[in-house]
Amino acid sequence: MRSRRTARLIGATLVTLCVLPGIASSAAAQPLKTELPAADREAALWHTQDLKFDEIRAMGLTGKGVTIAVIDDAINLDAAELQGADIEVKGQFCKDKTTGDTEPAVTSDPALSHGTDVVSMLVGNGVASDGGLGARGIVPDAKVLFYSIGKIREAGDGCDTANPVSGKLQYKEFVGDDPELAHIGGQFKGFLGSAVALAAAQALEDGADIISISLLGDDPTDWDFVQSLAMHAGVPVVAGAHNPGMSFAIDIPFGVNGVVAVSGIDQNHEVITSGGEGGIKSEAEGASNLAVVGPGMNLLVPVNDGKWEAGISQGTSLTTPLVAGTVALGMEKYPKASGFQVLQAMIRTTGTGEQKPDPEWTDEQYGYGVVNPVGMLAVDPTQFPDVNPLFIMTASDPPCGPGVKTMDACAADRKVPSPSAEEVWPNGDPNQKGEATEPKPVVTTAAEGVGQALVWVVVGVLVLGVLATAITIPIVVSRSRKKKLAAGAMQQGWPVQQGSPEGYPPLAPQPVPEHPQGGYPQYQAPPDHPQYVPQQPRILKENTNEQRE
Repeated sequence: MRSRRTARLIGATLVTLCVLPGIASSAAAQPLKTELPAADREAALWHTQDLKFDEIRAMGLTGKGVTIAVIDDAINLDAAELQGADIEVKGQFCKDKTTGDTEPAVTSDPALSHGTDVVSMLVGNGVASDGGLGARGIVPDAKVLFYSIGKIREAGDGCDTANPVSGKLQYKEFVGDDPELAHIGGQFKGFLGSAVALAAAQALEDGADIISISLLGDDPTDWDFVQSLAMHAGVPVVAGAHNPGMSFAIDIPFGVNGVVAVSGIDQNHEVITSGGEGGIKSEAEGASNLAVVGPGMNLLVPVNDGKWEAGISQGTSLTTPLVAGTVALGMEKYPKASGFQVLQAMIRTTGTGEQKPDPEWTDEQYGYGVVNPVGMLAVDPTQFPDVNPLFIMTASDPPCGPGVKTMDACAADRKVPSPSAEEVWPNGDPNQKGEATEPKPVVTTAAEGVGQALVWVVVGVLVLGVLATAITIPIVVSRSRKKKLAAGAMQQGWPVQQGSPEGYPPLAPQPVPEHPQGGYPQYQAPPDHPQYVPQQPRILKENTNEQRE
């Protein structure tokens, strides 16, 4: 499996996942506004009302005591919106392949504002550089560990990895002598060639409670390894899915098994779109393993038109930290709950916030629905199993698609991501994390052995006397082995220009398969949904808002 996936890897390409500076009518994205007036800034803080920031603050919850790792291009610690925030920069994990030089992890260059925008969604203080309204974060008191990977490079460029924290670069260095990780260490050998995956592995070692990644394009083998470590550590990894107009094969890291894949919605809870006035609009396609959606359109950020001033942006890059912050709030309120238990509560309380007996997965564009932090916080997550509910275990899990009977068939359709259950746990079972055990031999005392021997001699004589023939009774010891899950080959491709007309076929009706043990809950057939039609404006369905509540 690993060789097939690696063979398809063209390069460890890094692209900005998700912040679109504006709604673009052509390939080049343009800023929405310059010198934003107060009314526009207030409107661009709609996500604080949608996610009920003030109600969360009234509960006394600010993310305090929770550590979130953010991996992105660079950060401007002097940005007005980040003043007072608890941010620790861990360094640059990317060095130039030719010169060996590294770019600064901290910079005031507006061209490297992506990381600052992302972090502002977590810990932004709400005050811009001119003293007016600025970006406001969902967990202002959370601790942020920032890992830089430098400029987001053009396709095919990339960098060599460097670890300024521990110096570790090899798989085996992160596994060490931990017996629970010995199985993983036996599978993955060599160096971590992806700067993002390397930073994530270091973040796990640094004690991050949650990892937030708003980037696309990476080495799938490295991410199999990192996610295996994250599953053992119980650390949720949150990653943004494709933006509108980004229909290409790269689906790392959001497509990795068990990762919290996130997509964006607008003020009306419609999937985010891109496209110019009178031109073609494309919707964010989501992902086959999509977890939840959240605010990702027309949000206030710290940079505007190449200046460090209040601006408006959109994209799943901004949704990703809002979802990561939601998980942090659950961990703050329920300190005895694991990150995976909080995920269980989060996907059961989407939409209206009312707890569902079982999570209901809708489709690739909405996943389990619109994230609802207040609804999630009303449910004690310790009542749920300490198992990542997003990790694919069976062929009936939604990402496998309808009518799929086996995991091999699921893998063949490229809908089951790696790592597989048996790559993460030697027994293929998260409840049995130790090494696979062999049946123990039966041990008898000497006296018991003699007695048993006499009994068999007597029986043998009687049988011989009756049948006049010898009968040999073989004892067969069988051992049950789970079949190794096949992982779908993840093709790597190149990003298309933002705003390009990418269409997609309508969703076919989805039957409801039986729900087996483990993995996702019972699959729910998606409702009719308006689809993008090439060369035509998007057709909005009536009462869509009511359907998405």
